[in-house]
Amino acid sequence: MITTIYSKPSIYGGRQFVIYNDITKKYADGNTASTAISHHHADVQLYGVLLKELKELKRRLELNGYTEHAIKWAKDVDTYKEIHNNLLINSRFETE
Repeated sequence: MITTIYSKPSIYGGRQFVIYNDITKKYADGNTASTAISHHHADVQLYGVLLKELKELKRRLELNGYTEHAIKWAKDVDTYKEIHNNLLINSRFETE
């Protein structure tokens, strides 16, 4: 299942978020105003947490074996396909 947790809106626009996948055990974070990660693609969404709570969530995810999905920005890399294949997979059957 894919879960996205959003912070309260910032003064300068957008919200910070953490998106994680319990199948791939990967997570990513970003701002809704400027990110390549589709933060709307989630089974569960939670709004209005504090930035301090998002940092704590990332720490707990890492303690539970999750790894951060680092986007590889290169000329020959399809970043959207890579994000979909590594972070946004909804079921185990999609990987086979």
